[in-house]
Amino acid sequence: MATLTVSGIASGIDYESLIQQLLEVDRVPVHRLERKKTAYEQKSAAYTDLSNKLEALESAADALRASTSFGGKEAAVSDEKIFTANVSSAAATGNYSITVNRLALAHKLKGASGLASADAAVAAGSGQFTFKLGDDGTEQTVDIDAGMTLQEFKNAINDLDAGIHAVIINDGTDTDPYQLILSSDETGADNKIIVTRDDTNLGLPVNDTDLTSAQHLQAPQDAEIVMDGLTVYRSGNTVTDLVPGASLFLQKADPTETVTLQVSEDREAVRESIEELVKSYNDVIQFINSRSNYDTEKNKADPLFGEGTVRSIERGMGRIVSTGVGGLPSDMKALSQIGITTERDGTLSLDEGKLQDALDENLEGVTNLFVNGESSEGVAEQLYQLANTATRSGDGYLAVRMDGLQDRVRAIDSKIELQEAMLDRMEERLRARFAALENLIGSIQSTNLSALYT
Repeated sequence: MATLTVSGIASGIDYESLIQQLLEVDRVPVHRLERKKTAYEQKSAAYTDLSNKLEALESAADALRASTSFGGKEAAVSDEKIFTANVSSAAATGNYSITVNRLALAHKLKGASGLASADAAVAAGSGQFTFKLGDDGTEQTVDIDAGMTLQEFKNAINDLDAGIHAVIINDGTDTDPYQLILSSDETGADNKIIVTRDDTNLGLPVNDTDLTSAQHLQAPQDAEIVMDGLTVYRSGNTVTDLVPGASLFLQKADPTETVTLQVSEDREAVRESIEELVKSYNDVIQFINSRSNYDTEKNKADPLFGEGTVRSIERGMGRIVSTGVGGLPSDMKALSQIGITTERDGTLSLDEGKLQDALDENLEGVTNLFVNGESSEGVAEQLYQLANTATRSGDGYLAVRMDGLQDRVRAIDSKIELQEAMLDRMEERLRARFAALENLIGSIQSTNLSALYT
């Protein structure tokens, strides 16, 4: 709809300014609604931030509420140039003396004759090249014709995907420098390459099961390891069945060096998880404290001031960390006994030395203090349940409160829309009345002028 403009030429009145001033008086309720809407939106944003921090607390608590979280092991190797190690929680703690006498090796062999280039023919006529991996392996066949090049021959072997890999190297000699090298993909004495037929002119050793030919560049062999005086052999350099729950990665053989593998409880990981729980807890409390103040001078409240939902969560958290866990021995039932105490502002402080002593001297007791046990709900379990109840979608405390705030925002938007529509109609009426007044004044002025000149 076109807006009626009132000129004010006849009367000299600034109708546009007058109309806006009159409308502004009636817009006061709209401004009041807009302030309420802003306040609700700020509350909603604060609840979103609080939800994120509680989710972080939930995650940190989740990492400590199962006993398996405290059963981690760590490995220390006295010389990682010889081997490295990884251990699982199933590994038995203790020290192991290990010597690596030799590494497992893969079989490598080459032909007796090289070729002038990778594009040179491998045979004068048709035939076959057959081989197998190991004495009991399945025989593999490559059909050969007079036109097959060394490159094509190599590709045909690799395409069989038979556990044997072929490569071409240039050995740098002046005559026929291109050599075919065959290598077994797996290490170990049983993974030897046996050529059973060779109709090429490359001169690969045939049926040399004892590996007596000089064409064998590297004989396959098992790794030889001595652990605590017992000599064992393994086909690979990754050994997973020697120390229970441990994987050894052999790097170097040295029969003269005995390496110590120490498997111990991974208290460092537990300590870091507890520190993360304390940090996440403090993040929540500090956020609540920073958003729940009231400025008496400005008569202004922070977004979370007076919010019952927030106070309930804060009280619940404080109760969990300050109350002893039921069903546990008196010497290990409260966080204060492992160096975690509550400050005046509700945050937690951590005595790292006291925590480390507790982990070193009574890991089982620390575990029971946090986990969901048979007869008790530990601190981590309780904090997890509180945070989960608060943050879960749908019926979580924060979700319900945030939905309520959004409902209020939508209701205010509807009221503002109605108020604005009413103001638009009022503006139209004002413009029409002032236009009529302007016309009347203009008419009177015209009449007076006419009388003056008659």
